[in-house]
Amino acid sequence: QQLDNERQAKINTLLSVATDKIAAYQDMIDFADAEEESTEAEKGLLAWRKYRAALLKYQKGLISELPSEPNE
Repeated sequence: QQLDNERQAKINTLLSVATDKIAAYQDMIDFADAEEESTEAEKGLLAWRKYRAALLKYQKGLISELPSEPNE
């Protein structure tokens, strides 16, 4: 039970970080001044969305290994 609670708390923290990063990248895309800014932000957005999806799969037990954060 204790391990499950600790595991869930860690997953929740990682999901929160991912959601914050996704929101920031989305803002960068929405308010980009140049095409290259938007392109770079889209790469970051996609990487963090894939990471968040993998975290959700891990949370549900669909994958057994905790995914690693994208490199920025």
